[in-house]
Amino acid sequence: MGDNIKSKNKSIKIICLVVIVLVIVLLTLKIILKKKEGNTIANIRNYGYVVSDNNYIYYMCPSEDGKRIGINKIKKDLTGEVKTLIDGEWEITGLNILNGYLYFVTLQELEVEAQTEQQQIQVDNKIHRIKINGTKHEVINDNEFNDSCYEIYAIDDKVYYIGTDGCIYFMNLDGSKKTKVNNDASGFIGITDKYIFYNIAKKRDGEEEKYITYIMDRNGKNARPINGEKLYNISVVDDYIYYITKERYIHKIKIDGTEDTMLSDQTAYSMNVTEEGIFYLNYYKQEGKNVGVAVYRMDLNGENIKELKKLDEYSPSLGEVDDWLFYTDQKSGEGRIELLSKDGKRTFTLFSMKYLES
Repeated sequence: MGDNIKSKNKSIKIICLVVIVLVIVLLTLKIILKKKEGNTIANIRNYGYVVSDNNYIYYMCPSEDGKRIGINKIKKDLTGEVKTLIDGEWEITGLNILNGYLYFVTLQELEVEAQTEQQQIQVDNKIHRIKINGTKHEVINDNEFNDSCYEIYAIDDKVYYIGTDGCIYFMNLDGSKKTKVNNDASGFIGITDKYIFYNIAKKRDGEEEKYITYIMDRNGKNARPINGEKLYNISVVDDYIYYITKERYIHKIKIDGTEDTMLSDQTAYSMNVTEEGIFYLNYYKQEGKNVGVAVYRMDLNGENIKELKKLDEYSPSLGEVDDWLFYTDQKSGEGRIELLSKDGKRTFTLFSMKYLES
């Protein structure tokens, strides 16, 4: 009987070991599949200032004198020195990470002497990539895209962008073989592993032209409006699109356009949604007047609204990486780039700079 017990215990241990191995494999696969996307729609819609991989956080950051804008990286445990990978006299948006490379857009205005004494502005925007160790910097698209294209998406083996004609294109990761996806001049919103979300102008019932948010498959087929309205600041979690209405209310709607639901009577001007909840920026009031901006969180069903942190000043965007939220703030002539833990209990200053007095 003792041998039977030992044999049974051994079998249980083997089963437990197999289960543990399967769990590890499934979690690994989930991470691998997730990393097919170069950044989330929510981050890109918040200007794409931050992205992460398994080891580092990469973020847009000014130089110490504020004259140049670069891409910095710091270990995810926030230890060690900050390293600048690249910088220049430009603006940077649309950070993506894929296969050991960072992909991003630089926006630059050049003053060019005209035939008259006046100056004219020439736009010199580019799409770049650089290895995550700061080597092999390349321009993969030199002005062959729309001047208003501040967003790109690196997914699988393609980079998606808005072409000079306003339509959606993709190119290979090295910038070769540019391919047109649709024939509608589009305002970009976002791309997932399955879908492309975009805005196009439509006339309805003799009304003035208005923008409506559409969805189509990544191959450009099955284009259809989501709910006949324009969706702002969208995030996609599972089968739901989370978005802000023109009245600034937070809604969610299924990918198929059903179950459009207002989640609360709270308003928001910037939002980032993950499986952990809805994080957003909003004004808080005193005596019925807007007096400042705070970071808030609510559950995916709109419940348990919590103020995480009051900011000193307005922040234009709210990024998200792992356990952190990413935003800018300023006070008493000092500008900061900060991380805030998603429970609101910890902050970490990535960058601070005193403004020069005029």
